[in-house]
Amino acid sequence: MEESDFIQRQNKLASLMPETAIVISAAKHMTKSHDNEFLFHQNTHLKYLTGFREPESLLVITQKNGEGVKSHFFVRPKDDFAEMWNGKRLGIELTKEMFKFDYVYDITKAWDIIPALLLGHKKVACDWAEQPELTTKLLKIITSLSGARKKKEHKPTHLLNLSNAIGQLRLIKDSNELQFMRKAAQITNLGHRAAMSVCEPGKTEADVKSFMEYIFRLNGSEDDAYPSIVAGGKNALILHYVENNALLNDKELILIDAGSQFKGYASDVTRTFPINGKFDPIQKEVYEIVLASQKLAIALAKPGSTIPQIHKEVEKVLARGLLDAGLLTSNKEMSRESLEELLLEKDAKDSYALRAYYPHGTSHWLGLDVHDMSPYLDNDLNDLELRPGMVITIEPGLYFNKAHEQIKFKLPLHGIGIRIEDDILITEKGNEILSAAIPKEIMQIEEACKIDHKDFL
Repeated sequence: MEESDFIQRQNKLASLMPETAIVISAAKHMTKSHDNEFLFHQNTHLKYLTGFREPESLLVITQKNGEGVKSHFFVRPKDDFAEMWNGKRLGIELTKEMFKFDYVYDITKAWDIIPALLLGHKKVACDWAEQPELTTKLLKIITSLSGARKKKEHKPTHLLNLSNAIGQLRLIKDSNELQFMRKAAQITNLGHRAAMSVCEPGKTEADVKSFMEYIFRLNGSEDDAYPSIVAGGKNALILHYVENNALLNDKELILIDAGSQFKGYASDVTRTFPINGKFDPIQKEVYEIVLASQKLAIALAKPGSTIPQIHKEVEKVLARGLLDAGLLTSNKEMSRESLEELLLEKDAKDSYALRAYYPHGTSHWLGLDVHDMSPYLDNDLNDLELRPGMVITIEPGLYFNKAHEQIKFKLPLHGIGIRIEDDILITEKGNEILSAAIPKEIMQIEEACKIDHKDFL
């Protein structure tokens, strides 16, 4: 991406928050143990606005009267000793040259400089939830400025939450972002296919996970988009299962929820397939119900639709599919209509029976974050309508663990967990399935499981 793209984003954000100084800090290093740290991941708001990847950095966007929008960036200075231990730093001069910030400063002097930058604005904005320490510091500065005796410049009196405004910008992906997301989906396709090829009874979840993630790296992914879920058998009933170390058993399914990351952008795909490469009749029946609900959801994912509308239609397909297949029974004599109503209609506790078997949502935003940080409601607090350029997931599932007290499932279903997830770009005419190449039809999956895993090397 060009520096001009980031400058344009900064200007757009400033236009959404007039008379406001905007402050965003880098992510913190996270300690793994003692003096060892996890791999650094930049705060995605800062990455979106600047492309800068180093820690200990901070952006202030000012828009004082007569000056226009200005970018002030704080970075670590060059330090030969620190760089010997922890890697190269761009430093002040090179950062200014490469990123075209209006001003670049030493990060160690940030809190001496920032108060003066905030003067001349009526408001200050930061991300309250993601950066509480920064929020506290800015509140103290605003309080101290309110007692200062300068008369010529505005003093900020309000601290606004930044997340909604920048979230609105991040909702619509530009051509560069979509290029990166398509590439991430292509890499994820290879990884999921590799997992299908290497999986067999007697191996472990870790064996499959390791090979899949190796294929991600081999094909250009710099990292996993999120911790991979590789869940054999009953482990698929744990929605965010991350142990990934159990033995894989014959005649069971494996659920893999995993995506590659490319240029910072995430893919997020789930496939469920038989460990031995062949669906049995009950597995096939449940899988087809989930697949039918996903296909309907994808057909509905178009401009003007909302995520809650799509979710509601998915629930109907799942409930009716289970009833049509005779996979659910009731404790007492009930008509088909009454069973469907019990599955789908909320009770006094704002719950309904289907949630015992489908406890999560159908969709979320996707982008720099796997659950991209954008609003789901518009300014009038109505459900946000889908628009071209938005990217969402569609991921229905069914999980048979603990039965609902009034509607039971047939015993052969116990321990089955199936989820199917794709990444969907909303377009002018409908949508584009970014992850369409990854097998999900039963015949496609069974064929993919027959491929020699060495073909991916």
